[in-house]
Amino acid sequence: MIVVIPTARQAAKIRREARKMTRQITKEQKGLCAFCNDPMKVYLIGTVAKYQDPLRPTIEHIKPISKGGLNNRKNVCVMHYKCNQHLSIIEDFDGVRFGMGAYQ
Repeated sequence: MIVVIPTARQAAKIRREARKMTRQITKEQKGLCAFCNDPMKVYLIGTVAKYQDPLRPTIEHIKPISKGGLNNRKNVCVMHYKCNQHLSIIEDFDGVRFGMGAYQ
């Protein structure tokens, strides 16, 4: 197995694209968390969320990649960091994601 490590420039581009996608999906979801349906903390363009902020928006795959999900816009939603962490301790993700928040 060959592991390709991105250069610093490539990594910066990946981060910029991820932030842009997060902003776009947050706008599509009307600023609401896909899990708890509460408003997310929105940051001005050009600022970076503090990693400790539990209300910062994070990307979450609706169908996990480990279970055959794809890494595309149709398979991702935005939720609070705290909600994303809460989901990580639930074993059965299916049913939970589709029954709550913006994806009712």
